[in-house]
Amino acid sequence: MTEDQLEQETLAWLQDVGYIHRYGPDIAFDGSSPERADYRQVVLPFRLREAVNRLNPGTPVVARSPGRHRGRPGRGATDMIALFL
Repeated sequence: MTEDQLEQETLAWLQDVGYIHRYGPDIAFDGSSPERADYRQVVLPFRLREAVNRLNPGTPVVARSPGRHRGRPGRGATDMIALFL
């Protein structure tokens, strides 16, 4: 199996379970539907914030806000997510 075959299989599987594929250059800062500031930006804050809100509807908004967890060591993934919101 080539790298391209693996990528296409993975994309098909992800689409089968509900993910929407977006072509990287299309969402680049200079693309047709920009969602990032430059090619180095790998986390899309708007999409991340939407996902956090969608996945945690019963959690108070203040608990999902980025400032709540900043500077508090030992929070693991929560700190990482909060840094990008």
